[in-house]
Amino acid sequence: MSWDIYVITHIATGMKYVGISRVGMGRRWQGHASRARIGVPGLLYDAIRAFGEEAFTLQKLRTTICREKAEMLERRYIVDLNCIYPGGFNSREGGLGGFTITETTRKKLRDSHLGQHQSQETRSRRGDALRGRKRDPDMIERSAAKRRGAKRSMEFREACRLRALRQHGRIQ
Repeated sequence: MSWDIYVITHIATGMKYVGISRVGMGRRWQGHASRARIGVPGLLYDAIRAFGEEAFTLQKLRTTICREKAEMLERRYIVDLNCIYPGGFNSREGGLGGFTITETTRKKLRDSHLGQHQSQETRSRRGDALRGRKRDPDMIERSAAKRRGAKRSMEFREACRLRALRQHGRIQ
């Protein structure tokens, strides 16, 4: 598996964002654009929303097969190209290390979101962003392979059966 180190440049201002991806630059750009469309906060996402996707260029800087080397190169390019805000769109110095969420914090986050529901507007926006996208055949196959042979509980199977009957109008 290879890692791409890429730079996204805002054409008008020359401000840059450096990142790494193991899924390919095109797919990574689609991820950035999608997150911007659904309203995820972030320097790059805010800029994509403000100026439009067409206001940016994408360029591959390097490719490597080693994750550690990719992270090291990302950090170097971020410094060399002055990509840390306010000079660019990167908010950190790079690398996938980022931060770790403790179990206590994870539980607090979970508890704070229990019972909350997305508004109809949010669900519509997310649906619009996902509708019509083409999924990578390899990703579909990997997902299907994970599910093959999985043992499902009786409760899960009954819920699936009832959902299918409701969808076909056989029960309410």
